[in-house]
Amino acid sequence: MFAVFKRWVFLPAFLVYAALYKDFYEILFPPETWNLAREWPLGVQLVVGYLAGDFMVFATHVMMHKVKPLWYFHAVHHSQKNINPLTTHRTHFIEDFIEDGIQFLPLAILGVGYSTWVAVRGFNWLWSHLIHSNIHWNFGPIGRVVVSPQYHRIHHSVDPEYYDCNFSARLVVWDQMFGTWCPRNDLYPTTGIPDPDYPKETSAHPLALFRQVVRQYVYPFRKLVAAYRTAY
Repeated sequence: MFAVFKRWVFLPAFLVYAALYKDFYEILFPPETWNLAREWPLGVQLVVGYLAGDFMVFATHVMMHKVKPLWYFHAVHHSQKNINPLTTHRTHFIEDFIEDGIQFLPLAILGVGYSTWVAVRGFNWLWSHLIHSNIHWNFGPIGRVVVSPQYHRIHHSVDPEYYDCNFSARLVVWDQMFGTWCPRNDLYPTTGIPDPDYPKETSAHPLALFRQVVRQYVYPFRKLVAAYRTAY
């Protein structure tokens, strides 16, 4: 339910928060000091900004899996058993804040223009819908270079064998460089998370769906509290 809501509010909200992120980062990285790419041709800005941003998405994704407190928030995204384009929006707001903040960081340091910010984030948004499609499509030979739906589905697998692979979101090269690449392109595993405590949808009634959304947003905080009590 909240995936549908976020789907329709994303576009207008995105233009606003991209501008807010840009203004915030210009306070941290003043353009007169961090003006590395402002005068570059737009095409060069797009390529360099995209590569830098895509690597940061990869690094953030790895962090969301490896740092246990962050995993609890990222688990909301992985919880869906039947992934589809709307799974793109099945994310916790804490994860959105962290991911976007880090993804925009290299763009701020490079000092690229607002149009580059929008273009990079907008393309990533569209591509994310594609790779979450519930289809048997590995892109053939091209799938060795860019992330395909099957490539990303392996990452969503409930099988522990594939927990630590295929973190890349657009370019496969990051997984290949850091040893997290699964060379199998013929897999189509079951997806989800092996946590029986996760509040799954059990009814299509609007009120029941709303309650489940609330429980799913609260889920990471419950896990954090439980982990703290266990540790102390």
